[in-house]
Amino acid sequence: MSEFKFRHYPELDGFRGLAVTLVVIGHAILFSWGKHSHLASLGVLLFFVLSGFLITGVLLNEKDSRGRISLANFYLRRVLRLAPALLIFLTTVTALIYFAAIVDVPWYEVLFGLFYVANIVGHSLPLGHLWSLSLEEQFYAMWPWFVARMPTRRLVFVAAAITCAVALLRMVTIWNGWFAYNSGMVYRRPWFRIDSIMIGCWLCVAITDDIWRARLTRIVAAINPALAWASLLVWTLLEGRIFPTGFLTVQTVLCAIVLGRLILSPTPTLSRIFSNPILRHLGKISYGLYLWQQLFVDNPGAHWGVLQRFPISIIVALAIAELSYWLVEVRFLNWKERFSARNESQPIGLGEGRR
Repeated sequence: MSEFKFRHYPELDGFRGLAVTLVVIGHAILFSWGKHSHLASLGVLLFFVLSGFLITGVLLNEKDSRGRISLANFYLRRVLRLAPALLIFLTTVTALIYFAAIVDVPWYEVLFGLFYVANIVGHSLPLGHLWSLSLEEQFYAMWPWFVARMPTRRLVFVAAAITCAVALLRMVTIWNGWFAYNSGMVYRRPWFRIDSIMIGCWLCVAITDDIWRARLTRIVAAINPALAWASLLVWTLLEGRIFPTGFLTVQTVLCAIVLGRLILSPTPTLSRIFSNPILRHLGKISYGLYLWQQLFVDNPGAHWGVLQRFPISIIVALAIAELSYWLVEVRFLNWKERFSARNESQPIGLGEGRR
């Protein structure tokens, strides 16, 4: 392995901002105009691939700088980052259920979101988006242990093996029709979707190796970025009409390609686009925006009048996301970073500290 060090990539804030924008736009198209769109699922997928890359980078930085990974500290940092905003959101939803402002969510589904199992047992639409947060938490419960205990060189093959095995299982399942795809079974369950995050882990581990990084750089540099993004968008809008068995697999690979291009061989145009202050700010508030947008942008069971009309619904979600970020998330992010400093952890240079 090389002495490659991860650094801060400002463009990744913009990448995250694009992801949450696609989620909001996709949900607005569905709720406001009644047209199904895979744009929201593309946004979630971009989140997944980026998350795998960032979390693995943070873990590898700590392993390289300290010679080990403190899993207890890692999980405490995750709690400080994710729990406060989620608890406020779920408390608000519980109150709305109690006062009958939300009538299509059983109270126990709040617990599914709280314990991160919404991708296995959750069904209600207002909390439906919590399936992706559940998948990420299930990933956190598994992957850091591999990184902490295995040589980095071996992680390249482990991440590739998990990614390929899950993708193959999903394609075989869809091909044989073992489960109804539209029910969400093969879309949300961790054993069918964890490859969406693991491919980002593989990309991160691979670029720490001189040989793999050189190979990947040559590959992504040969792909025109406009063509890569156009291919991803067209494939998404086709919505599985071509090769439905491998729709998610191809989409996941294309997401990894556009992320790899941005990291390994960015063009001036790419850097300008993803360093745009608006996209970067949306990336900063993306967690709160993702949590709250569902209630206003994609919640047909509620009847809140103007609050659910486009574009007021988006404006309200943005306003609450801003409040969540500055009044809640920033406070805990500061505590989290002070805690990391006290424990001599590595600087949060990949952007993990703000996601």
